[in-house]
Amino acid sequence: MTYELFDRLKLAGHAGLVLHSSGTTGETKIVLHDWNLLVKDALSRRYPHNKNKVVLAMLGMDHIGGVNTLLFCLANQCRIVFPKARTPKSVCAAIEEYEVNILPTTPSFLRMLLSSEAYLNHKMSSLHVISYGTEAMPIELLTRLREVFHWVSFKQMYGTTEIGILRTQSEPGNSVRMKIGGNTRVVDGMLEVKTETSMLGYLNAPSPYTEDGWYKTGDKVDVEGEFYTIQGRESDFINVGGEKVNPLRVESVIMKMPGVLDCVAYGVTNPILGQVVGIRVQCKETMTRPVLQRMVKLLCRPHLSRQEMPIHIERTEYSLLNARGKKVRKTEFVEVSNDNL
Repeated sequence: MTYELFDRLKLAGHAGLVLHSSGTTGETKIVLHDWNLLVKDALSRRYPHNKNKVVLAMLGMDHIGGVNTLLFCLANQCRIVFPKARTPKSVCAAIEEYEVNILPTTPSFLRMLLSSEAYLNHKMSSLHVISYGTEAMPIELLTRLREVFHWVSFKQMYGTTEIGILRTQSEPGNSVRMKIGGNTRVVDGMLEVKTETSMLGYLNAPSPYTEDGWYKTGDKVDVEGEFYTIQGRESDFINVGGEKVNPLRVESVIMKMPGVLDCVAYGVTNPILGQVVGIRVQCKETMTRPVLQRMVKLLCRPHLSRQEMPIHIERTEYSLLNARGKKVRKTEFVEVSNDNL
């Protein structure tokens, strides 16, 4: 199969692009793209109002989002700026120094930016657009972002390593719903896509396409008319006694607690229920673990069901994001006894 994919590139006289994807199972997969088709798509998005804009390269070039930023800048003759580090302080400093107009990033980084308040120490008025993607955006986070950066337009992006970055249209107002370009359909609550920018295939895994050529994204979605709401990756949902728990819902409740800077929910192995909910919380130094545990149990009960209640509670003062600015949802931490349920 690998040789067949390369043969297709050779016959077309096209260049290829190889990227790595964790996929929906957490196993690293090697993706082969037709580079010429990615460039063609980028050139079709050349608009006069984007010319000469300054764009901050927040996403790495080993990520489809970073590749998309690079192609966007080349197609629209934009200036591209690389921050010294992918931290709120460095990003804000780069925005001020280079008068950055467009910031492509992730919801997790934007939450960290708000928590750090680094934006208060730098001039941010040059920002025109903040585009976000790679993971679901909680509505309460978007609401807060619109309050703080009230002069900025927020645009939701959608794509995966396998299909590239698709055209989107965010619903007007304070909404996380969007239209997604290309051919889309929803099967059993899961989004499937057909697009010209889809990869040729995996170099180390079987084809992920359906028999009729649709790519299964692994994203659970709600549909309202022409608009989609991304609920998150199916692989991130926590299976508690047969009930699927959305980690984003648990995190949204924890984030309302005083002293909490960020949190990530994940599945913990349980011999009876299969999994229970674990929560790792980044909090202020003054909050001890016993205090955190009492707060979580007390404040979550009115808002979460029994299955959604965090059983394993961890405290950390360190960032919960990986090098790509996304939360890491590990499922192999510790086993929890039913005595804690």
